[in-house]
Amino acid sequence: MAVRAAVAASLAWGLVHVLPGFAAEYPYYAPLGAVIATSTTVAGSARQAWQTVAAIALGAGVALGVEQLLGRNLATIAAVVGIGVLLGGWKRLGSGAGWLPTSALFVLLLGDQHPLDYVAGFAGLTLAGALVGLAVVAAFPPLPLTSADAALDRLRRTLADQLEDLGAGLRREGARVPGEWRARIHAIDPVVVQVREAVHRVEEARSGNRIAGRFRDSLERQRRQAAALQRLAFLVTSITQLLTETDVADRDDTTLAPSLRAPVAGALDSLAGILRTMDRRTPDPAALDRACDAVRTLVGQVRRTPATTGDGGLVVDSVVEDIRRSLLALHPELGRAEPGGR
Repeated sequence: MAVRAAVAASLAWGLVHVLPGFAAEYPYYAPLGAVIATSTTVAGSARQAWQTVAAIALGAGVALGVEQLLGRNLATIAAVVGIGVLLGGWKRLGSGAGWLPTSALFVLLLGDQHPLDYVAGFAGLTLAGALVGLAVVAAFPPLPLTSADAALDRLRRTLADQLEDLGAGLRREGARVPGEWRARIHAIDPVVVQVREAVHRVEEARSGNRIAGRFRDSLERQRRQAAALQRLAFLVTSITQLLTETDVADRDDTTLAPSLRAPVAGALDSLAGILRTMDRRTPDPAALDRACDAVRTLVGQVRRTPATTGDGGLVVDSVVEDIRRSLLALHPELGRAEPGGR
């Protein structure tokens, strides 16, 4: 993106110097427009370009209109800035909204001698530079697969950390005080949001991108993994809430039976093992086999454990079901071969 912005600004600066008329007086707005229009995607560049130019044009209209009504004085400056900020709240202007009051102030203060020429230079050359920036982005279109892969890796690590911490907490001997689990809770939701944003940027980058077809398999793989990891994140959050809210010393009616603590911890660790060894395509077969064995062991132990009534039975059933679904989220092909229920 830095290279594209630098190239676009240089080309816009060179282009503006061959244009006649008012362009020679305000050449610096052309590279400014080029930088503004250089985004991470072709669609994003086009959107930023029109939003910014529209905001500049509206700001110029505000300045010229208010000046005609009030003349040039302190009240004019206050009115121009106030109206500009209010209009800048229009959502359709998006990231370009901040340019509306700036444009209004520039036109009022800098374009006092030849306001129409200044507006033409400001808005027109910014638009010309933006078109140059858009052309550069279209010629060398970005496809941020790497950043999306990095976000998916972060989510995998975060989920693995959470599962392992839950397993370690279950293995610890002695009664747990209510606040003990708090230190073992990881912030999953912000990482899920990062994944959604990264995948959205990739999807947006496909629009108008001439090279997107070459990476169709990678794009599809990312989409599948993002969906699977988001499902898994929901299930891991559910398991975390069930254990941390019920497995405490003052809730004996909902605490896991001692005979179930090690199997549950083993199943959680095995899920983390899949995430730790998972490459960007498929789960590691050995880790997957260990996880299947761990879930079967857990289900078998649940069947051998005397049934618990009330909330305790609900907690056990919910934890086991969430673990089974987590395994399926990581490897949907298990299908009917998944370990049986209670």
